[in-house]
Amino acid sequence: MKRAIVLGGGGSRGSYQIGVWEALRELGIDYQIVTGTSIGALNGALMVQNDFEAAKSMWETIRYDSVLGSVSEGDFESLEGASKIFKSFLRDAVSKGALDIGPLENLVRTHLKEDVVRSSPIEFGLVTVEFPTIKEVELTKEEIPDGMMAEYLLASAACFPAFETRRIENSKYIDGGYRNNLPIDMAVELGANEIIAVELKSIGFIPKLQAGDVPVRYIRSYWNLGIFLNFDSPRILRNMRLGYLDTMRSYGKIEGVAYAFPLGSAQANYEAMRPVLQEMGAYLDFDVSRQARNPMEKLVKLRLSRHLKDGKRLRFDSPRVVQRAAEIAGEVLSLPPARMYEWEEFNTQLMEQMDQLERVSVEKLETLVRTVRDARSAAGLTEEIKSLDVRQIAALFCDWIDEAWNGGKNYLWLAAAAAPKEFIAAAYLYGLYLRRQGVTGKSMVTLDTRQVVLKPLTIRDLNRVHQLASDPEVAKNMRFSVHKSLEETRQMVEEYLAGAKDGSKFPFTVWAKEDGRFVGVFVIKGDHLEERPGEYEMTAFFGKNSWGHGYLTEILGAAADFVFTQLDGVCLRGYVLERTIGSQKALQRNGFVLEREIFRDGMPCKLQVHKMDRSLYEELRGHATEASGK
Repeated sequence: MKRAIVLGGGGSRGSYQIGVWEALRELGIDYQIVTGTSIGALNGALMVQNDFEAAKSMWETIRYDSVLGSVSEGDFESLEGASKIFKSFLRDAVSKGALDIGPLENLVRTHLKEDVVRSSPIEFGLVTVEFPTIKEVELTKEEIPDGMMAEYLLASAACFPAFETRRIENSKYIDGGYRNNLPIDMAVELGANEIIAVELKSIGFIPKLQAGDVPVRYIRSYWNLGIFLNFDSPRILRNMRLGYLDTMRSYGKIEGVAYAFPLGSAQANYEAMRPVLQEMGAYLDFDVSRQARNPMEKLVKLRLSRHLKDGKRLRFDSPRVVQRAAEIAGEVLSLPPARMYEWEEFNTQLMEQMDQLERVSVEKLETLVRTVRDARSAAGLTEEIKSLDVRQIAALFCDWIDEAWNGGKNYLWLAAAAAPKEFIAAAYLYGLYLRRQGVTGKSMVTLDTRQVVLKPLTIRDLNRVHQLASDPEVAKNMRFSVHKSLEETRQMVEEYLAGAKDGSKFPFTVWAKEDGRFVGVFVIKGDHLEERPGEYEMTAFFGKNSWGHGYLTEILGAAADFVFTQLDGVCLRGYVLERTIGSQKALQRNGFVLEREIFRDGMPCKLQVHKMDRSLYEELRGHATEASGK
């Protein structure tokens, strides 16, 4: 087997290739061929010399004046600063004819050991371009005249017109990137049957269909490696580290797409976040895993999928998708990528950044809300948020998710259509917030039936619950007296929520799917689990507008499935007043049997206790399965 390393051009981005080399050494991956263009040719010669420490030291200590005599240091990191420097660079190139590359020439001649390259068993080739014919010239080390290797390396890197053409004998040469910035085909011609191609995503032409049937492993950065003139030390070191991490990722040693995590750790984070994210989707009516119900939902799924791809098809319920959502949040909040993260640390840093997010001004917020309310247009919202940076948009969407979570207006589908990347970040961040608040696991269970959805009860539901509990028509059919004050209802709701936190109660609000209206409260209780393990009971009360629709029949079936399959229950009981015939029939339709009747002080009539145990549940579900099979 002959393995080739192919190194692309890209100026200061070439430090990335040193990180790749470091990882390959650590992995014990050798190579028999090296080809390169421009800075890739320079690094390639060092790889053939097999002098990693010298190459690493060169890049770690390189400075602007090590390469160019006429480019001063400046702000390369901001878009405005880099643009200013690049314009100055072009202006000098035009006014002076070419930049002074004397320092680069000295650097090459200092570090190149031509005799070592020639005597090495590793084959080496570079690409330059003849000027003015713009003809590609491929040269192996055997084809380069003795003593001329530095000249041809500099010819390969002669970034005309910024740099002068490189005259060698009677010919002129310019940067090889004009014709082939990633010479894979040359590696194939030299006999490679396996290729590792390190692309710097810089300016330059890369021919298509170079490798034929030879397998190519591309290593390229998710991140922008910076302007090709940026020899700022932090950027150089960052790019080296990114090259190392990307190579380790390519060989399956770490996880992540944009960030680096220990192998196998994404599953644990997925398990921790999945309940929260799933229940957010259900509670907020933002379930992207279901079939799109309208053009807006179809558009949102398409736009989200571009950022959350999981192989050939998008599965929203997968460790990789949750990982990508977290990474997108990290990207939006500018977490540094050139390091390994443990998931708990990564999430903690996200929360710290989230707490510092700059909120949108009141005036701007009013404009945005007015746009959404009046136009209901993703295009209109996109236009309005153009003036915001990505962090502000994420903060805005976090606030909108919070508003919807607390029973307010829900603009989430529109937000996701207008700025999908920032919405993904906001959704993950809000999930972290809920997890930090202890809203997770079983306290977040949602039940779904044909006509209704049961969402976790929260304190924000207090007023709507009180409207039912204070209605004499509703209360007369319940096991409690009509609530005469909001404080009575608050005590009941807080008792339910305390049980939800310790896992002894599962309180739900019930919502009609047809029109989204609130119709009642349903609670599964395990108050005596310590004395009677696995025994649960139910209580419910519904508004008058929900009577006679068959909601309770559906809910009881879903509750039985939840208790016996998710909670591993052994028994489920329902308590109803003797005179509530409709509730009794709903229990009977689901297979509950009358266990006993009791009469307590204060009760207007007998209280019936209907029961289903595990054996009865399994028998009934077995019959249902057989019937559906027929």
